[in-house]
Amino acid sequence: MRELRPDEFDPVLLMLQIKRESQPARMPEQAVTVQLHFGDARPGQQRWWLVLSRSGGADVCDTDPGFAVSVWLETEVPTLTHIWLGDLSWSAALRDRALRLTGDFAACRALPSWLDVSPFAAVERAAEPLAR
Repeated sequence: MRELRPDEFDPVLLMLQIKRESQPARMPEQAVTVQLHFGDARPGQQRWWLVLSRSGGADVCDTDPGFAVSVWLETEVPTLTHIWLGDLSWSAALRDRALRLTGDFAACRALPSWLDVSPFAAVERAAEPLAR
């Protein structure tokens, strides 16, 4: 797993990257709402909503959009960041209880395939420069 500095874990940036880089073709035909809670984020950045659909992609909201929630996701920003970067699998995060999904069973099972990982996760990262 790539080591990131503490200042690189930003829930706002992560959610914007998910919105920008997610692939609508992977999303459900009918819109599904996911409520996220980042337990380690600052007040005002802890709760987020994703409205996922094939026609609209990933719509990110920092206030409740008013739709029925199908999935509640609880985690910390570094965990979802590492999942998004492809450094940590959904199944490993769930198994280690670093991430919890509750709600509609089918939607919980499908969420990892809907979001998958960043398209840039497969890009080889540059080696860290050697200290002088």
